Parts: sequence; C-alpha cells; structure tokens
Amino acid sequence: PLTIPIDDRIAGRDYQRECIDTLCREIKQGRRKLLVEMATGTGKTRMAAAFIKRLFEAGLVSRVLFLVDRIALAKQAED
Repeated sequence: PLTIPIDDRIAGRDYQRECIDTLCREIKQGRRKLLVEMATGTGKTRMAAAFIKRLFEAGLVSRVLFLVDRIALAKQAED
C-alpha cells in the first residue's frame, strides 16, 4: 500500500500522511489491530477516509465498516 499515493485532497497535513504511512507499514508487517489517537480537530475522520481509500486502491480490502457516534461525522466521512 505504500506505493499508492495518499489523496492530499482528503488528508494533506504532514502528520496525517505520516500516520497513514505508519499504519500501512504496520499492516505490511502483519499487524491487524491498530489504534490511532489524535486530538480533537486534527482530522481523524479525514485521515481515516484517506487511509481506507488507499487500502481499496491497493486491493487490500473489498469492504469497510466505518462506525461513528454522531450523524455529523457520518456525513463528513461520506463526503
């Protein structure tokens, strides 16, 4: 998945891109349980969307269950 570019329109901040790259490296090493913790307003939903897009484009996933606790987050993720 590291060869697939990250969509900067979704997650273009340096720390978001670094997080996505780190997650992809961990997946490549066989890890399947990962936790991302970031402060409020740092773009976790956008980072997750860009990460999921990268996984789809790399052919590593065919479906994703994305759970949120607020309707506003669901709309943000969908957009």
